Amino acid sequence: LAPSEGSVYQTNGSFIVLGNSDLNKPGYTFSGWNLNAANTGPTYQAGDSYSLANAGVSFYAKWIATPYYVSYYAADKTSGAVPVDSASYTISTSINIRGNSGNLQRTGYTFAGWADNAQRTGRIYLSGDTYTVQTNDLSFYAAWTARTYSITYDLNGASGSPSKLSDSYT
Repeated sequence: LAPSEGSVYQTNGSFIVLGNSDLNKPGYTFSGWNLNAANTGPTYQAGDSYSLANAGVSFYAKWIATPYYVSYYAADKTSGAVPVDSASYTISTSINIRGNSGNLQRTGYTFAGWADNAQRTGRIYLSGDTYTVQTNDLSFYAAWTARTYSITYDLNGASGSPSKLSDSYT
């Protein structure tokens, strides 16, 4: 609820601007009050004095987009480094997912991309994919695909058959 001022004031009177009692806008931080909805005028804070002219006045909540940050993690890497994204983003903007710029490696695995959860379930994001910022910092976790190795048996001119001519393992 917006603060309400129930007092009656005289022309050329003044009053103290009220604070934000309970306003919330996801992805934004309250930063004061403004005299127009476009927030192009001066900003008034709680406790500021305001002088009335010959008319009533309306104050509009002023909001500043909260900055969110992107982090990349690869705790199970054998070598290499995660990409660094030092930019900040705001709600509803799209970010471009980074690639494996730090040459991450994990013995026995191939880098598959980035997951948006530590369990690495769901969609795997590749370099250049976009992700829309919501109302929190973003964390991406290296996803890996186990390498598959094959074994083949060459009879080298012999007759008969081994129990298997080929097999694979990870």
